Amino acid sequence: LAGVSAVDEAVVAVRDDAAFRADAEQGRAIGYAGKICLHPNQVRLAHEIFTPSAAEVEHAREVLTAAERGVGVIDGQMVDAAHVRMAEA
Repeated sequence: LAGVSAVDEAVVAVRDDAAFRADAEQGRAIGYAGKICLHPNQVRLAHEIFTPSAAEVEHAREVLTAAERGVGVIDGQMVDAAHVRMAEA
């Protein structure tokens, strides 16, 4: 989609870390790549939530390697062009 990452809206309760965390985790789960931060304290949480884990990075590498070889299945799950685009991001 035009090479633009979707970013989740802000949480205006800038002192409510639990609300920010819950909202950001939900946003990540549905595909947002980041979150608008209104306060410096929210930046740390956004980084923590939206930074891929080591396992996610490794999986992305496996997807890209498999795509280069033309393999369509990794760990019993189909890999298609959409998975490759997500891994490249």
